[in-house]
Amino acid sequence: MLSALVLMPPNIGGTSAALGALVRSLAALVPATVEGIVRDVSIVTDRADDGLRRVADHAGCRIVDEPTFEAGFATALAGARSDLLFVLRAGIGFDRGLINEIGMRLGPDPTIAGGFLLREDHGGLMSRLLPNLAPIAGVIAARADLSGHPASFKALVGGLKATQTLASRAQFWIDNPT
Repeated sequence: MLSALVLMPPNIGGTSAALGALVRSLAALVPATVEGIVRDVSIVTDRADDGLRRVADHAGCRIVDEPTFEAGFATALAGARSDLLFVLRAGIGFDRGLINEIGMRLGPDPTIAGGFLLREDHGGLMSRLLPNLAPIAGVIAARADLSGHPASFKALVGGLKATQTLASRAQFWIDNPT
C-alpha cells in the first residue's frame, strides 16, 4: 500500500483553478484507494484556506500547511502511514491504466529499489518520440529514498535514484509553477 502526497503549487491557495485541479487529482486517486493500493492521502500546501480545507475534509485527506516546501514535505513524510509513497503534483490526473500498472509492479509484497517516475503526456509528437524528456508528474519511492530535505519538487526528483519509468502517462490540468 502507498501513502499519497499531493503537492499544491506554492502561493496559489484555494483559487478555483487550484481547487479544480486538486479535485481532479483526488478523483484520479479514488480507484487506487478502493483497490487498496493507496492507504492515505495528504495535501501539502503553503496556503490552506477554507476552500482547500473543505475539499480535503470531504475527500478524507489530511492537510499539511507549512510555509515552505521543505517543511511541508518533511511533515507529510513523517505523517504518512505507509513506507512506500506516491508523490504527485496537484493538477495531475491519470486513468485506470496507471492504477493497474502500479498494482502489477508492486505485487503482493511491495518493495521497490530506487523508485518509479510518472511522466506527463501532452499528447504531442515529442511526447511520443522522446517520452523520457517529458516533465515528471510524480514519483513512487520508499520513504528512506525520500528522506532528504528537498526545497522543491524538482529537487526531490533530482535527489531520487529512480530506476524505472512507468509506462502509463499523466495529464496535467493547470499551469504549475513548481
